[in-house]
Amino acid sequence: MRFPPKYFLALIGSFLLWGFSFPVLKIALQTNTTSAIILYRYLFVLAMVLPFFLRKIRGIGVLRRHPALFLIGISNWAGSFLQFAGLRLTSSTKSAILT
Repeated sequence: MRFPPKYFLALIGSFLLWGFSFPVLKIALQTNTTSAIILYRYLFVLAMVLPFFLRKIRGIGVLRRHPALFLIGISNWAGSFLQFAGLRLTSSTKSAILT
């Protein structure tokens, strides 16, 4: 099965973004706290996703209808926090391999 070249380029781009995130976070952790980095990360994602969320869902009422989404969000935050806190204690290479 052949795929268009744009899919291959998207795959390579995602590999590069994922791979470079660990050394960049290691450098960022030298000047910022773990909580600050997570705050910046989630605010950036919120700014990018919020227009689509509001247009599609039309409000925050979805959390009332689907409380599991809140638990998924908290679990995602906790995983990020633990990963970034652990990155302070190990090398970026080990962190990339373990995650």
